Amino acid sequence: CYLDQVTAQRGYRWCDAIAFHPYGKTPQECLARLHDSLRKRMANWPAPYDHLPIWITEIGFHTERGWHNNAGLVPDEKTKAAYLVEMMRLLQADGIKTPIFWYTAHEGHPNTHGYGLVMRSPEGGIEYLPAYTAYKDMR
Repeated sequence: CYLDQVTAQRGYRWCDAIAFHPYGKTPQECLARLHDSLRKRMANWPAPYDHLPIWITEIGFHTERGWHNNAGLVPDEKTKAAYLVEMMRLLQADGIKTPIFWYTAHEGHPNTHGYGLVMRSPEGGIEYLPAYTAYKDMR
């Protein structure tokens, strides 16, 4: 709806960049959503707006099976870490320069992995999840 209104109202004329959240079940699905939902609309905008920078202001994968949100649900933390790296590389190869923001460093509830890169305990301890290390080690 948001992008439809930006297009209909020609709101892109007041944009320096376009923010987007291409959630998906796999990195390839995230990239497909970027193309199908955003890039196709932008291709119909007049120059120079058809080449506005794209900011990925929220993206991620999670491991919480009990959540009603299945967007980005992966089977385990190892897969979350692998998908994080693959997704970042796919987005960068597709021309997304900066920024690309992971959804959250940690969930608001202790002992919840979720989208987080770390997990907090009620006592204040931090467990660094595989996605944290993968994100930190990306070059």
